[in-house]
Amino acid sequence: MMSKKSTIFLGAGASFDAGYPLTSGLYDCLDNYFSTADATQKKEWERFKRYRSEADGRIGSILKSNNLELVLTLPDLLAASIEDYDLETERLIGDMESLQGAQEWSRRVTSKEHNELQEAKQIRDLCLRLFENFFNYLSFKDSANEPPNYYKKMLKRFDTVITTNWDSLCERTLFTSGQWSPYNGYGIEVTNVVTKTLSKKMIYKLHGSSGWRFDSESNDFFLEDLFKKYLIKEAPLERQSTSESEYIFITPSYLKQLDNHNLIKIWQKAYQAINTSLKLSIVGYSLPKADVAIRALLLAAIGKEIEVIDPCRDNQEKWDVFFGVGNYTFIPKSASRYFDG
Repeated sequence: MMSKKSTIFLGAGASFDAGYPLTSGLYDCLDNYFSTADATQKKEWERFKRYRSEADGRIGSILKSNNLELVLTLPDLLAASIEDYDLETERLIGDMESLQGAQEWSRRVTSKEHNELQEAKQIRDLCLRLFENFFNYLSFKDSANEPPNYYKKMLKRFDTVITTNWDSLCERTLFTSGQWSPYNGYGIEVTNVVTKTLSKKMIYKLHGSSGWRFDSESNDFFLEDLFKKYLIKEAPLERQSTSESEYIFITPSYLKQLDNHNLIKIWQKAYQAINTSLKLSIVGYSLPKADVAIRALLLAAIGKEIEVIDPCRDNQEKWDVFFGVGNYTFIPKSASRYFDG
């Protein structure tokens, strides 16, 4: 297999100078946005804030943390427990036809424990909607603007883009220059676009994206109509399936679940891109502890030419430990200063 010349890996810091928030400032941005959003979204955001503020004890100390990744991990963890709880309920009650079994079922599904797990699942799903709505808004707001010069120059240098970001800045930048196509440019085929032009450059979005949808009935991966309209100015294309679509969007949490086969394909191709590249540039990514899977992915770059571009020198120590001193180059600059300075 021919080696790709270079791959760029983008974290939130790469888009910061373009007006997008870092994870550390994301909660405040969400709070500001939803304080003036429509009634439904505002109500959902207030429910999430109330869920945090009313928690006490050990759970309360987690939910009230300033670390958003830690806060969002708890609902993820509790939501993952409800399936095991329900399976255990079925095992315990045995014969569902019996009166005793029915009573035990009723007791367990109305118990405080079950209600807490159910609420956590609802909060997890609510957060997914809120995050997706917020990044849809950011993408829509910026769709009329020309991508920043530093972003154009940055992406022009590389053959492949890998990103943890949920916004559409990469796609819009490369689409306007004729380098990217939505048909296959994410590494998986999009079924509801008219254009069948093949992408010259690939964008692998490891944590999914605003505007991405998956139809479990037809197994289709498609773009939400409004997202597609402001991304590539293409009108809605009728789809036949009537099943409810699912988000493909991973919120910042220590418990990131790669349970969608489309995301798994994207991760496989991202690994191949790093593994076959001669050079990897990592921009605006701080190697957070919550990203265990990404740490494993980046190990494929060991032995290659690696540069880390990050204005925060405090992050250098983490990279020294990860790649080893002398095995990479740390450049203490922001993305805009480095690529357009």
